[in-house]
Amino acid sequence: MDSPGCLPGAGLADLIRTAPLLADRYAQMSNSLNTAPVTLAALAKECKAVTDALRRFKYLRQTIPETLVFDPVLLDESCHEALDAVATNLSQLDFYSARIRPATSDSAVDVSNGQLTIIWNEDTLRQIHRQLRTSRQSLAFLLNCVPSEHVTSKNHSTFMHSSRLVPWDCAISPAVLNKGSRLRLSTIGPRNRPDVSSVCDVSGVHSALRRLRPKPGTLFKQSMRTTKELHDAIDRGDEATVVKLLLQRIDPNAPSFGSKITPLRRALSRQLPSIATFVAIAGADLEHRGEDGDTALITAVKQDFSDKYVSLLCDLGASVNAVDALGCSALHYAAMSSNEDDDTLAVLIHAGADVDRRDLGGRTPLLAAVQNYRFKSIERLLEFGADLEARLHNGRTALHVAISMRSCPLVEFLSDQGAYLDRRVNEHTALTFAIAVACPDIAEVLVQAGANVDHPSTKGNFPLLAAAAAGDLRTMKLLLSRGARLDAVGGEGYLPIHMAAHKNRVEILHLLFKSDSPIDPLTEHGETPLTIAMHLGCYEAAQFLIEIGANVDHAAPGAERIISQALKAGNTRIAMALVRGGADLTTPLRRETSMTPIHQAAHLGQNDVIATMIKAGVDLDTRTWPGYTPLFFAAEAGHIATVRLLLAGGAHLRERSKSCGNLLFMYISQSTNNNAELLLEGQ
Repeated sequence: MDSPGCLPGAGLADLIRTAPLLADRYAQMSNSLNTAPVTLAALAKECKAVTDALRRFKYLRQTIPETLVFDPVLLDESCHEALDAVATNLSQLDFYSARIRPATSDSAVDVSNGQLTIIWNEDTLRQIHRQLRTSRQSLAFLLNCVPSEHVTSKNHSTFMHSSRLVPWDCAISPAVLNKGSRLRLSTIGPRNRPDVSSVCDVSGVHSALRRLRPKPGTLFKQSMRTTKELHDAIDRGDEATVVKLLLQRIDPNAPSFGSKITPLRRALSRQLPSIATFVAIAGADLEHRGEDGDTALITAVKQDFSDKYVSLLCDLGASVNAVDALGCSALHYAAMSSNEDDDTLAVLIHAGADVDRRDLGGRTPLLAAVQNYRFKSIERLLEFGADLEARLHNGRTALHVAISMRSCPLVEFLSDQGAYLDRRVNEHTALTFAIAVACPDIAEVLVQAGANVDHPSTKGNFPLLAAAAAGDLRTMKLLLSRGARLDAVGGEGYLPIHMAAHKNRVEILHLLFKSDSPIDPLTEHGETPLTIAMHLGCYEAAQFLIEIGANVDHAAPGAERIISQALKAGNTRIAMALVRGGADLTTPLRRETSMTPIHQAAHLGQNDVIATMIKAGVDLDTRTWPGYTPLFFAAEAGHIATVRLLLAGGAHLRERSKSCGNLLFMYISQSTNNNAELLLEGQ
């Protein structure tokens, strides 16, 4: 077996010859009786893969011609370090293989007769295998960065497609990635040639491109005929004719007759990257504006031209921070693009694009990417220093925008990227906003990401209060499990139990009661939850609060007791519930001391409430000054049905006031005879 010699200094031909020899050598050793068959077999397989990569490198160097957009010298420079590493690894493998090769004239170890061979340096061989694999993958990665359209051989297809399928077992180093980017950016990508143009028609295009760029002071020719020919050639996609006309220095900025469309804009609108490249190089005005105020760069990005073409426009001097009529730059459209796998964002930013430039709506490219669910673009913009806390005109950050879109994956992604979770925006924090828009999944994501469960908004609306208002039982349970305070005071002194009563949320009241929430806390206006429920007519909430022991005789400062307010407001069902709950019915009112609740009910003709009071055992002959019983008030107000109800309930008709006047005397003295007949019948 021939020795490869000093591999680091050997040529490409020596490497291609040595790699298969080592593959055969290690394959033979792996099939013998030894202690490291797996390692030896892996080395043999890797040497075969190295052979394929080296042959592919040689093939590309021989078949790729020098063009305007690709230089084979760049391929040699990019792959130099990877080739040196491969050569070093192969040299080491050749050295160690000589120590364990089968019995020959220069080896004292016989492995052909069943003798077990101890591979004493297996750890070293494994390390070399890892290094060789990394070097080979780096080389293969760089070769994959060379687009196949630059290969001119007609028999390259099978080899190219089979060789480009490289399984990645480890990460490529940043240095190699940068070299790959240089190779990719050295080309403008595929050039679709229309059927109307034969291959022979454009055989001389690449050689002519060197002369397309006009020299300073060049005067362009302009005539209706040649301008029409140029526009017609672009419409046909005839690259050869376009190049021919441009080499004749036909004005690349002349619009077609009767139109304002320039050659470059025509090529862009028809998505012809090759022709657009020719026209741009030939001196087209890159800052010419379309109908929407688009420059050539903005149009190229909006129409998803490749990152190579965008890079070319930037190199030709296109303004990367120019904006259209909406104030959007090329970076805005790149951030919104559905094509997130190219390097357009990186190209624009490296060319000087303002990563936080705002459009007329106040959007930065990052906010535009968020509004369009572009996860990869968001990540790349953040890597380039985009401000994650930039705000729209309405104050919303990217996180608040994602919440308004009700996108749980997007909120989780932004949280992982470091979005500030407790920022107050308008009336909300992120957590209270998620609760307000009825997104418990988002609320859960925010809580798990570390949002403060007791952090209030600018108006004192804290998460537990917001969840109570929304009736979000799931989020309530989550917040309570994370230690949210039941006694945290919101706007106007509201606690969660006040809000639950306000919104008639019985299930929330039940959860708060089980969580040991206070039942009768006071607001800034001295109201209890039961008082609030009564004022708003929330019968179910009031009934539950009464059942769990709420104070049914509470009176806010300067106000009557709850029962009196319920009667006056006509909340009959709540008044009846208060009666059944044991409300005081015989103590005089604060403002009208001549009345008790039973007197007030009789005066207002609240028969259902009176019936409930009778069942509760109220004294129907309770007197107030000047000695009037409820019957006096019912009769005075003319409530015949109420009078009948009181009489049926046991009220004494002959009761007299302190002035010794009875009901009949009071009616006669007041000339009020509406109920006289009824009273005479009762006599």
